[in-house]
Amino acid sequence: MMVVLANSVKNGAHCLAGKSLDASGHVGAWVRPVVGAADEGVPLARTLCSDGHPAAVLDVVDADWGAPVPELHQHENRRLAPSVLKRCGRVNWDDLRVLADDARAGLWLSGSSSRCGVNDRVPTFQ
Repeated sequence: MMVVLANSVKNGAHCLAGKSLDASGHVGAWVRPVVGAADEGVPLARTLCSDGHPAAVLDVVDADWGAPVPELHQHENRRLAPSVLKRCGRVNWDDLRVLADDARAGLWLSGSSSRCGVNDRVPTFQ
């Protein structure tokens, strides 16, 4: 299962991402479902749950998760099987602190900048 924490659109594909949950409610690692190339998102039709509505932020959804397909800066990518997403419930805004990452070490790396901004890039790691 996954708590949906992001649903954005880029290059015509949706980028769903969230935290994994096991059956007992234990919060796990970040998950980002992909269907084609690992750097692509999912088409709109694949964001639809069995009730016909798209997965939304704070929804808990389940799917047949395939193998990890990490990219250089997206280690959370998981192949999404052809099955339909199943909406299992929702979390409350008050529950978000349980899902939050420990950011005491900082969230961003500094030093990778584009011509349009300062520290606005994520470097690739080999």
